[in-house]
Amino acid sequence: MNKNRLSLLFEKALSNNISDQEREELFLLLEEEGNNHEIEQLFEKARFSYVDEKPFFSEQETENLERSIIRKAQINHHKHQLRYRLLAMAAAIVLVIGIGIFFYLNTAKIHSLPQQRVVLNNIMPVKNKATLMLGNGKVVNLEEIERGEIKEGGVIIKKTGDGKLIYEAKANKEIKSNQISQNVLSTPRGGQYQLVLPDGSKVWLSAASSLLYPTDFEVEKRVVTLKGEAYFEIAKNQVRPFIVNANGAEIHVLGTSFLVSAYEDMKKNTTTLVEGKVRINAMLPDNKSNENAVTLKPGQQATVDVQTKRISMRQVDVNDVLAWKSGSLVFQGDNIRTVMKTIERWYDVDVVYAGDVSGETFIGTVSKFDSIEKLLNTIALTGGVHFKIEGRKVVVMK
Repeated sequence: MNKNRLSLLFEKALSNNISDQEREELFLLLEEEGNNHEIEQLFEKARFSYVDEKPFFSEQETENLERSIIRKAQINHHKHQLRYRLLAMAAAIVLVIGIGIFFYLNTAKIHSLPQQRVVLNNIMPVKNKATLMLGNGKVVNLEEIERGEIKEGGVIIKKTGDGKLIYEAKANKEIKSNQISQNVLSTPRGGQYQLVLPDGSKVWLSAASSLLYPTDFEVEKRVVTLKGEAYFEIAKNQVRPFIVNANGAEIHVLGTSFLVSAYEDMKKNTTTLVEGKVRINAMLPDNKSNENAVTLKPGQQATVDVQTKRISMRQVDVNDVLAWKSGSLVFQGDNIRTVMKTIERWYDVDVVYAGDVSGETFIGTVSKFDSIEKLLNTIALTGGVHFKIEGRKVVVMK
């Protein structure tokens, strides 16, 4: 390979000053074996300098190049360092050509990578939608209210136009205990919502989730119950601990930021600490605390086994765990069924399986604002699985 020629063509491509013949030559050079190091350097440089929105590869060329990179990584899957260097290179390619998402199929063998496309179905992902159940049992569809106020006992509930619910106590007025009621904020599949609790704590409620909380907290403690997933930023109060009950786990907080994932259809709950300190107990059937309690430090994640009540801990990248809050979904070697369960919640679809796909795992990042067609077509590029959409049902096939 002529390294100078590769560099020249690459620079011409970045400046959109490349002919069709030269672009085809560049494409072939990028696919050649034995030039991974040089290509990695070029894309790393491009990552910080490329600002033109126009991609220099066509969609078809991009897909072919992605498959080529995947194939190289699979052929060399015993060479650990090379494999992950190629993954980094693939991520750089995505940033440069503006595709927006990239998936890597981690299977034992891929001999050929046929193109598989899903049937066009423009199902869009999550948006701000939720219902609020008041203390008297009345259910309010928040999508139907652009903005406004709801009075609940001694509290004013404000609904903003950008998908946020804010609880405010009436100024200079003490709320009596008989005025306090329990509210429930619930998001459907394909929904999300932000909430500011009476103490000023902030909650980002994920899809297919619900949070039970009082319109004002007790003097001794602040207690909420979560089903599903939510990110919390807790207002500090040294004398009133904040407690989250979540599908068999009890999380004690003073003032901190953390994520809890506790869907009832999952076998394990996770709590990830961003800052501060939390203590986690696995609650026994008689509602007593398990002696196997752990205290997390920032960057640590605790996993509670719902059946055995055992708690394990590990270090994680909190940016990956919290990516959904800022618009992305990150998978780190997740099983295809775990990936599709997340897609079910975010896109409000039902997933069924035709054949055994249990051995397929994925590494990748996807924008949760893309259509489901774009997402599934990208996964299908790997060749390990492909999809068919029937209404709001997604069929996963080998």
